[in-house]
Amino acid sequence: MNLTNLIKKNYWVVVFASFIIMLILFTQSFINSTNPASRFLTMESIVERGTFIINEKHIYTDDKMIREGNYYSSKPPVLTVMGSGIYYILHKVFNQRLPQEPYYFTANLSVYIITLILVGIPFLLLLFFFYKTLKILKINSEYQVVLLIGLGLGTLYLTYSITLNNHLPAGAFLFISFYYLLKIKFNQSDNYKKYFFLSGLFASLALVIDLAALFFFILFFFYLIYSFPFKKSIYFISAAAPIFIIHLFFTYHITGDFLPVQFHPEFSNNFSTHQKAVWSQLGGGNEKINRNLFVYIINILFGTHGLFSYSPILLFALYAILKEIKNKLEFRREAILILSGFATVLLFCILKLKVYTGSAFGFRWFIALTPLLYFFNILLFRNRPSRKFMTFFNTALVISVSIALIGFLNPWPNYMVNISTPFPEYPILKLNFPLLNSLIAILNYK
Repeated sequence: MNLTNLIKKNYWVVVFASFIIMLILFTQSFINSTNPASRFLTMESIVERGTFIINEKHIYTDDKMIREGNYYSSKPPVLTVMGSGIYYILHKVFNQRLPQEPYYFTANLSVYIITLILVGIPFLLLLFFFYKTLKILKINSEYQVVLLIGLGLGTLYLTYSITLNNHLPAGAFLFISFYYLLKIKFNQSDNYKKYFFLSGLFASLALVIDLAALFFFILFFFYLIYSFPFKKSIYFISAAAPIFIIHLFFTYHITGDFLPVQFHPEFSNNFSTHQKAVWSQLGGGNEKINRNLFVYIINILFGTHGLFSYSPILLFALYAILKEIKNKLEFRREAILILSGFATVLLFCILKLKVYTGSAFGFRWFIALTPLLYFFNILLFRNRPSRKFMTFFNTALVISVSIALIGFLNPWPNYMVNISTPFPEYPILKLNFPLLNSLIAILNYK
């Protein structure tokens, strides 16, 4: 067998090796946003001072809360605690430290290793379980490569694969949970207890890492009790309960109760305008956001921060979902499940948030949902697609990869971009448009 045939037969090895090399070479070894800074500050404080309090360096992040005179990170605690475990080994065994002064853009081995483990490994796990899903559905190998590249390079998973964030790991774990539900659906094994347990375990991990996963956790549970005997759901819950209890334990130490930080508007004093806006909407505070609701909806779906404008390849997934539901096809139940979860998160953003996720590339609160949406692209390749379809799909793929790559160069662009105009009365136009902002930064880079 010649080299070309060997590569074709084992393409997935080449694909995964390429992604591993990419992560090793490009995972960020520095902190360039208040978002990851909030987590790294907490990791440092847990390991070096034995507390969640970040008083000493709270000025380095806007993603914080203040309670009884002490500052804490406003991020869900479980992922940060995981990172603290890694940092404990790096600090105690190898005498490494997180960056001190200046905090931003300082190359640091601990930042690199923690990011590579907490984000890079879940990214690779997502691709691996997506590959296994392609095998379950018996997709022709010539399309498997296209679909794998589409998920890994054609969505914002490429953008956020090299920086510390909670959305990518949560999305990866949600998809793995969904994968085990598919295994049960296709009778891949008689060991149902194991798959129910693993589905519950990964769904709960996603839930405690990113609150957007809450809606899917609930929907997955109802999917189980609707599709299978009720008693089997015990295995799902038994796996999820310990993870959720751990989350509540750490949350109690930070907020004083079991509610997430964002549901305590009284802790948002001295915060940035952006974060105050988010918290006041969640907690029912007095501060309201003056924003045209229709413009907001368009922008987070198709506009300046749009899920589908930043990843046009997901439009095909949306088409496949609607097709499954309308024609009552094999995955109709799963299509209703995922569409319901997406619609719930969208409705929550519209009614309770009305903000654009701050200094971030795209609307990052949809990132955790992306793999579940993208799954339905697979269904379009179960039969050989037409040449016309492939032309449209490949065109959308090229555009999606290009946009994700722009974000890859800077996942945390400035909050606003200033555009000069020829009008004296309005010499500067301020736009909250991360893609345009990033393009301007790239073109002006020296």
